[in-house]
Amino acid sequence: MNNNEKAKDLFYKALNNSLSRGDSRAVTYVSMQYSRFLAFECNDVERACDILKQARNQVQDSKVLYLSQINLLKHL
Repeated sequence: MNNNEKAKDLFYKALNNSLSRGDSRAVTYVSMQYSRFLAFECNDVERACDILKQARNQVQDSKVLYLSQINLLKHL
């Protein structure tokens, strides 16, 4: 397993953990970092957009997530 795969696994676990706890701040932070990593380091834009969409469904009133999603789409 290379470093990118390890990082993906850690991000995935952190996101699922924060989603299951309902911790909106953690969901916001982890999903932003995870989506940026996927988009810009792994070139997995579709998954990055899915991560942000999933986070936005959980934390619907987050302006930070909304702006992060727009910013990601703008840079693609």
